[in-house]
Amino acid sequence: MKYTDTMREITKSVYVEKDPHDFPPEWKSTLTHWRNNLADMLAEAFHPDKEYRKATIGSWEHHLNQLLAAGTPPEFLIEEICSFREDASAKLRLTAKQKQWADELYEQWDRQFHQTADDIICWTSEKSSTALRTRLLAAEAKVSMLSIPIIRVSEDIGVISLVGDLDTKRTNDLMEKALQYGASRSLNCMVIDLSGVEFIDTRIAHELLRVVKAIKITGMTVKLTGIRPEIAQTFVKLQVNLNDIHVSSSLHQVL
Repeated sequence: MKYTDTMREITKSVYVEKDPHDFPPEWKSTLTHWRNNLADMLAEAFHPDKEYRKATIGSWEHHLNQLLAAGTPPEFLIEEICSFREDASAKLRLTAKQKQWADELYEQWDRQFHQTADDIICWTSEKSSTALRTRLLAAEAKVSMLSIPIIRVSEDIGVISLVGDLDTKRTNDLMEKALQYGASRSLNCMVIDLSGVEFIDTRIAHELLRVVKAIKITGMTVKLTGIRPEIAQTFVKLQVNLNDIHVSSSLHQVL
């Protein structure tokens, strides 16, 4: 009697008996394939062909990635595996009793079955964590792009309109984007509009001046506009010399 044949009968019967759910249409079909592959993986735990086992896992991982990309909650998938495991384990126990297997044989199969299920849960958790990190990094990149919008208003002028609070990370992003954008488009002037920034402390004022200096070193002219009275007071306290920086009251005046 082959383990894989017996286990396939057990896992496939569990797969068929699973109650249908009202799944979102964007991942319902993929989930069906994933469940089918899950049944195969649990059945192939003792398959002698290592490449065959690898191919089975690869197919399962492919559908898992599709489900995660479609927004399927990882906790739902792990819950599916645990439920599948519980049902298949109960059927394995019943099969062993009906066929009067020796205790040693049943324990060996049961142990291998649960080891495979544990591996699948670990793989699912790892894949889910990787997918989550990827989405977070993509979201951070998008937020960074939106938080420092640069608009080219003429052949040689670019405008950066800042809104909200400034911190060290955002000023670093400001410097990087301004330098890259200006160099890639051969701009002669970069306008930094601060009308949407309500407050700048001493530390950020220093950071902002560092950005201005870096932009000027590349050969671009820097113009500051929209400086609020509170920000102006900070610059005065720092005794910042703005004589070599063009300052305007509004973006309209600069343009």
